[in-house]
Amino acid sequence: MRTAAFDVGGQLAAVYLMELQALASEIDVAMEAIATNKVTSLHESVARQERLCDGLRHMAMTFTLHSESQKTESQGDADIAVRKTIKETIDLICKQNVQYAALLRHSGRSIEILTSLCRSCIGEFSVRSGIKSKRQTWSCEV
Repeated sequence: MRTAAFDVGGQLAAVYLMELQALASEIDVAMEAIATNKVTSLHESVARQERLCDGLRHMAMTFTLHSESQKTESQGDADIAVRKTIKETIDLICKQNVQYAALLRHSGRSIEILTSLCRSCIGEFSVRSGIKSKRQTWSCEV
């Protein structure tokens, strides 16, 4: 029975790790889609990220419950290695999230600048109140 419990825990950990790695890969896909201005690819990637995150949330709860029920059991070398790889993958995802957020912030500013440029070129100026009203608009001569 002890071996069966370790097999289930090891399988849960392995599946969880695969899903984390899929999420890390999907974040790369989304960042590439933003960088190359592929909106459809970005929407598809975000949808896949949402599905992966939902599945990971459910797996994490199951994995935590299983780990707590098997607390008295000693962990094998393979289990420790998988847990270490899971932690490394989570750290990678955290770093990717910082880059992802910076890319989104930067692309949002770029969109604002391009929108302002396009409006000023067609003679459409909008006066906004608040902080944004103090921003300068871009203009160009043709």
